[in-house]
Amino acid sequence: MSDKQRAHALQWSAGQAELVAAADAGQLRYGQDGVLREHPQPGQAGRTVADGRLVPLLRAGFLTRDGERVAVTADGRAAVRLWRRWRPAPVERDRSEERQTPLRPLLGGEEAARRATAAAEDERRRAAERDDLYSALERLHAWEARDDRLWEVWARVQGITYRLGRRRPRGWVPTAEEIAKHFIAQELVDELRADAESPQERPEVPHTPALRSRELPPLPAAPDAAEQLDLFAP
Repeated sequence: MSDKQRAHALQWSAGQAELVAAADAGQLRYGQDGVLREHPQPGQAGRTVADGRLVPLLRAGFLTRDGERVAVTADGRAAVRLWRRWRPAPVERDRSEERQTPLRPLLGGEEAARRATAAAEDERRRAAERDDLYSALERLHAWEARDDRLWEVWARVQGITYRLGRRRPRGWVPTAEEIAKHFIAQELVDELRADAESPQERPEVPHTPALRSRELPPLPAAPDAAEQLDLFAP
């Protein structure tokens, strides 16, 4: 993918581009009163910024909180330079939309790469849990089929025709007379004897709650840059 395509894929509003540029220039800081302000000129009070506008930029890996400062990440700095170089048309968004509309990470950037890695790891974990579940279900179905076979032998000997509420006694094995009278197959007798010697407990099926995607920690701040970018300069 070309740099021009990466720039257009940012889908920033003009205000969002200005916020990232201000962060890259070290101009976004929280005051002692907890209010975020942009300080274009050192020593001045600065302009108040609604920090809710930062949320999509933080989540997409362009900005990060570094103490009292809001700083760009390496992705944010690269994105600012792509924006300046290719000047894509800003997306029209009001302040509410700037807070609520998710942004995609920089294509080919660090955030996109680690999201892909995390997604692949989550899929591996889901696949392992599925395999464990399917194996447990196979063991359970085999146990139930065996239990049905052995119950039917006991029920035939006892003259029972329905199962509701009736369980085969633990350790029960037919006598030689019962084996002959009811024509019980030798393999069933062997299973009953084996079960009497070493009863098989009903396998448990693991409870697997829905796997939530892992939350990634914020990216680190990029090293300080000496230059300040004017994104919309001629």
